[in-house]
Amino acid sequence: MGKMRKEAISIIVGSDGPTSVFVAGKTGKQSVKMRIKNAIYRRKQKKAKKRIHPGSHTLEEVLEYAKEHYDITEISTTQRRYEEQKKCWKDGVIWKYKPELLGELRDIEHPDTSDKKAMDAFLEKVRQRSKVVEEIPDCEIAMDFHIYEIKYQGGIIEIAVDYHWEMFDISYRGNKKRMKTLGKIAQELYLYYGVTQEDIERRTVRYSKLLLSLSV
Repeated sequence: MGKMRKEAISIIVGSDGPTSVFVAGKTGKQSVKMRIKNAIYRRKQKKAKKRIHPGSHTLEEVLEYAKEHYDITEISTTQRRYEEQKKCWKDGVIWKYKPELLGELRDIEHPDTSDKKAMDAFLEKVRQRSKVVEEIPDCEIAMDFHIYEIKYQGGIIEIAVDYHWEMFDISYRGNKKRMKTLGKIAQELYLYYGVTQEDIERRTVRYSKLLLSLSV
């Protein structure tokens, strides 16, 4: 946090977990460039919605599909990256399914991002909640968490899965030339995972993630 530029902070709340990452302009107002980007995204999202139709597979089937088409490996549970991500997912599971374990930190009100004191108090509560989550024994939160990687031509696609809670997330990183290709693979896997008619009607997390992937 100390290395962040001197800008206001806006909050992004995950659809299936607690507050996650934040970045914004100094005044909180969007620049012309950002407004244009948002307009382009909305157009892409409108097109993406037309591509979504009922049809789904299980997480196990998605991983089998990925293994058949790509060179996929599972990272070790002893890696620091695995431990850190599992902690974040545990936080999300508790926030969504067992919020009573968080006590008074169950709901943290989002502050005015231009109010530094309010933001400091908010971030302190987030840290406190993270500590509470860390101290909750794993035996109280059943998880079957795994991270898989696809190394593909100058980039890496990361697939995080929890089979117990039916949670699925894909991220990717690589050089600029490969990002479009990596994004297409992520779209392919999200489409194969798919959605049900109920997901579409209720605009569930599963639907939202698919829509986001197709809108990039």
